[in-house]
Amino acid sequence: MIRIKRNYRVAQKVERLFDVAADFESYPEFLPNCLAMRVIEQTDENFLVDNLYRWGPVTTQFRSRTHMERPHRLDVKSVDRGTQFSIGWRFVPDGPEATQVTFTMEVDLNNRLLRGVVEAVLQTTAQRIESAFRARVDQIFGGTGSSSTEI
Repeated sequence: MIRIKRNYRVAQKVERLFDVAADFESYPEFLPNCLAMRVIEQTDENFLVDNLYRWGPVTTQFRSRTHMERPHRLDVKSVDRGTQFSIGWRFVPDGPEATQVTFTMEVDLNNRLLRGVVEAVLQTTAQRIESAFRARVDQIFGGTGSSSTEI
């Protein structure tokens, strides 16, 4: 199992950050490599989503299930056969106008030869997602996400 974890503080309320992370269908507008996302089934806290991503010349389509606990937690898990992965967002208040954000990516990879390469790619991807998330927060809420600090 490969696990990447990013922790940082954003000068914004929990609810606002959660809403940015939970707006799946806007991901193609700001998230690196995301070409399309479409919610195909939804209940109050659970979503089934079709995803389309591109890494270089490789385009990947997959389905994921997301469980939300507004405004503190968002868990995404692949539901297709093959490589299993999950993504988690955690939002914890840090004072009246700030939030501690924890973003995790996990991939279950059996191929030990590819482990180092995949881990490096995931590390870079997590950094790019964090940057894109902060920029999106800045765009929507007027520049407050850039005052974030890594913890």
